[in-house]
Amino acid sequence: MKGSPAKGKMKEESSWQTGWYDVYPTLERPRRPIEWSNSSMIFTGYGMQPTILARHFSSSKQFMMPLPPPLLSEPENYGPASVISVSPDDSWLFAYFPGQSNAGVCCLWNRGTELDSWRVMDWWTYPAGAGVVVADWIGGPREWTCDPISGSPTRIPSRGPRAPVSNPTLLFVTENHQVICCFVRHYSTAMKMFSCSLLERCRSTESVTKLDQEPTSDINSIHTCLSAAICLNYSDSSILVAMRSQNHPLPVPNHQHDPLELGIPAEADDAGAEALEGVLEDFEEDSIIELCEVQLRFDGVAMSLSTCPLPAIQTAEKKLKDLHFIPHPPTDRTRQSSPTVHLVASFFDFHDYVSLPASEVHCYTFTRQPQDDAVPWIYKQDATRSFEDQQLAFLVPCKHVSGARRITAGLYLKSSAQSPSINIKAKEFVIGTLRVLKLPDLTDDQEWEEALILKSHNRVGQDIPVSAVASPNQSLLCTMSASMWSTQTTLQGLPQLKNQTTPLSLRLVPAILSERAPTDVIHQLSHHSISSNVIANTLNYSFTLLSAHQPKSPRSWLKQVSTSLEVYKMRASKAHDEQEKEDATARWEVAHDICSLVSCNVIFKECRDGEDYNLEAVWELVSLCTWTVACTERILKECVLSLELASSEKASGRVNRPSLLHLVHPQALQTLIEAITNTKRVRQYLGSLTAKAENSQIARDVLIDQVDCSGINLSELLPILGEVYEAVKSTTEEECRRSLAACQPTEDTRKQAHPHLLKILNPKVVDKARLFIKAEDFVDGMSRMTIDSQKQRDRDVVTKALLLMRQSGFRCLRCGGQAAEIGKPDPSKPKIVVLIERYWVRRCICGGFWSRASQTRP
Repeated sequence: MKGSPAKGKMKEESSWQTGWYDVYPTLERPRRPIEWSNSSMIFTGYGMQPTILARHFSSSKQFMMPLPPPLLSEPENYGPASVISVSPDDSWLFAYFPGQSNAGVCCLWNRGTELDSWRVMDWWTYPAGAGVVVADWIGGPREWTCDPISGSPTRIPSRGPRAPVSNPTLLFVTENHQVICCFVRHYSTAMKMFSCSLLERCRSTESVTKLDQEPTSDINSIHTCLSAAICLNYSDSSILVAMRSQNHPLPVPNHQHDPLELGIPAEADDAGAEALEGVLEDFEEDSIIELCEVQLRFDGVAMSLSTCPLPAIQTAEKKLKDLHFIPHPPTDRTRQSSPTVHLVASFFDFHDYVSLPASEVHCYTFTRQPQDDAVPWIYKQDATRSFEDQQLAFLVPCKHVSGARRITAGLYLKSSAQSPSINIKAKEFVIGTLRVLKLPDLTDDQEWEEALILKSHNRVGQDIPVSAVASPNQSLLCTMSASMWSTQTTLQGLPQLKNQTTPLSLRLVPAILSERAPTDVIHQLSHHSISSNVIANTLNYSFTLLSAHQPKSPRSWLKQVSTSLEVYKMRASKAHDEQEKEDATARWEVAHDICSLVSCNVIFKECRDGEDYNLEAVWELVSLCTWTVACTERILKECVLSLELASSEKASGRVNRPSLLHLVHPQALQTLIEAITNTKRVRQYLGSLTAKAENSQIARDVLIDQVDCSGINLSELLPILGEVYEAVKSTTEEECRRSLAACQPTEDTRKQAHPHLLKILNPKVVDKARLFIKAEDFVDGMSRMTIDSQKQRDRDVVTKALLLMRQSGFRCLRCGGQAAEIGKPDPSKPKIVVLIERYWVRRCICGGFWSRASQTRP
C-alpha cells in the first residue's frame, strides 16, 4: 500500500491505493514463520539472516538462539528460518534453515531452567529439494475448555497418536513428499529418525536408519512440495497430511546459457538446446491438493510409520496462500459419531499482474469411514467465499472457549480515497478488520465481534502481514511484516465473543489449569481503561470456577494469589495516575509476601532435623527469620495505622489497607502464624547453642539482634493472632475469594477481625517506638541500607539471603524477583540448600517463569 503522507502536522485526511506488488510478498516462499509458545515466548526469524529471535511477551527485551556450527561458520550459505515449531511443553524448539545452493540445516534445541536458556541438542542436514515444509509435535497434553454458559472447566480428549516411550516426538513433511518421525527415546540422548513416502503406500519402523532424502524427479522437472498441513485429530490415532506441490525445471549447467561468453563451441549450445526441449516453462502450482493418511504406532518394542494416500482435491490453478486443518473436539452429541475435520485453504489469482489479486477461501469437510473401507477418509467441498470489498491477508485458526474451532480472517482495505476514522490522540488509522468465519459455510459468525486492524499514522498502508499467529489463550494476534531486512511484529486484539459478561474469565481459567502463561489475557485485563472493581470481579469469577473444579485442593488458593499478583503488577506498570499505580503496587506486593511466607515455611520444614535444625543452613535460617520479622513489622505498621485512624474517625474498619489481608484471610493468616512460629523456634534453638561452633555462634548473635531488638514481642503476638484466626476461619469461601481477587480485605472480613486486632495495640505486644523508628534512622546514610527502604531488591526471592550484585542469577518474569543459581551445584552452598532450591528450579515462588537476570527484565 502506498500512502500519501500529510505534510506538516498530521491532517484529517490520508489516502492510499493497494497494488498487486503490496500483496505479492505474502505469497513468497519460503514463508516467514512466527511462533507463540505456551510460556508466552514469541519466536521469529531475523531479516535475511539464519538467526532466530525470541522474546517474552510483554517484554521488549530479545535474545538470539544459539546456532549450530554450520550457521555460525558460514551464515551466508543459509537463508532465514522457513519453519519454526515449539513443543506444547515449551521444552523443545525445532527450526529449518534452507540452504542457498547447498543442503539445508535442521536444528533441535532443548530449554534449560530459564526461558531464555537454550542449548543445541542436535542438528542435521537435508539436501536441496528435500527440506522441511511443516512440523508438528506428537503427544501433547489434553486441553482445558470452559462451558460458555455455566463456565465449568472440562478436559477434551487428546489429539493424535500417543508417544509413550519417546520425548520429544516430532513429525515433519519434506519437499520430496516424505513424512519423517524424529524422536528421542526415554533414558536416551540419541536422536532417531525414520520416514515413509506420502505419495504411495509405505511402511517403515524405527529400526530403519536410511531416509529417502533424494528428491523424486522425471526427465524434465522436480516435483516439490511447497506447502503442507498436518492434522492431529481428537480421539483419533490417524494423522492427515495435505500438500500443495509445484514442478520446478531441472537446473541447467551454467556453460549452456552463453557459449560465446565462455568460449564454448556452438555445437555444445545446440546439444544444450536439445536437452532443454520439453522442459516445463510454466512454474505454476499444481491444480490439486494431495492428501495422505499417516499412522504412527508402537507395538511395545518399536515405533512404526505407515502411509495411505487419499484421493486428491481438485482446485483451480491459483496460488495457495494458507492451508489449515481444523479438527473439532467431540461434544456430548457427537462423541459416538466419527470425527469431523475441516481443511481451509485460501487462494490468490494475480491475473496478469496489473491489478489486485482475487482472493478466495475454500472449506472442505473430512469424514472418517469404517475401518473395513478401502478409503479411510472422504471429503466434500462445503463452501467457497470471496471478498470483493476487502483484500484477504491471512487466515488464523481460533478457538472458542468451549473448544469449538473457527477461522479468523484478516481483511485489509483495498484503498482509501477519503479519510478513514482517525483518532488524533491515538494517531492510528483503521485499515482493515478481523472477522471470525463459521465452518463449514465460511459465513461471518455473528457470535463474535469484529475487531479493527489499526496502523500508526506514519506507517499506514505500508505493510501487509506475511504471517500471523494467535496467542496461547486466544486473546491477541501477532503479525509479521514483509520487511526483508528486519523483523517487525505487531500485536492486535482478536475478536471477542458477544453477549459474554466474563469473556476474560473463561480464557483465564483454562490457562491456569493448563499451567500456561496467562500473560496475554492479563495484558487485556490490566488495561488502564478497566476499573479496579471490574478486575476484582473478573478474578473473583475465575477463582469461583477454579474452586468449584478443585474444591479440596489445599494449594488452589496459591494459584489465585499468584494470578492476582501478575494482574496487579502489570496494572501498576501501565497505570498513568500515580495514586492508581501506588494502589496496584501495594496489592501485588501483598500477594508476593504471601507467596514468600509460604516458601519460607517450606524451607523451615526442610531444615528441621528432628527437634533441632540442620546447622549447615544456619545462615539461610537467619535470612529467613530476618525477612519474616521485617515482613511482620510491615504488616503490623499498617495494622496500627489502620486501627488508630479508624478509631479517630469513630468508625471501626473503614480504613482499608491491602497489607491487612495477611490478618483477615484464613489461609494467609495461618501461613503468617506458621512463619512467626518457625522464627520463634529457630531463635530459641540458636539461643541455646554453646560457643563451640563459631559460625553458629555468630549467626546466633545476628539473629538475636534482629528478633529481640524488633518492635514486636513474638511470644505475646502469637496468641492474639491465634484468636484472630479463630474469628476469621469461619469466613465463607466467597468472601475469601473476593479478598484474594482484590488483594485487600473485604468489609465483612474486617469486621470479623477488628475486635481481636485491637489487642495488638497493647504495649506488651508492639513497641511503637521501635516499630516505627529504627536506630539506623538516627545515623546519616544508614536508613538507605534497611530492608524497607530497599524494598528487598537485594535479597534472593527464594532464600531471602543477601544477593550480591556480582552474582549472575535468575529473574522472575512475573514478580521481578531475583535469585542466585537455583539448583545448580555450587561448592559454596550446603547440600541442604541445593536440595531445597530444587523446589523452585522450574518456577519462582510466585509461579512465574525464570529468565536470566542479565538479559530479560519484566
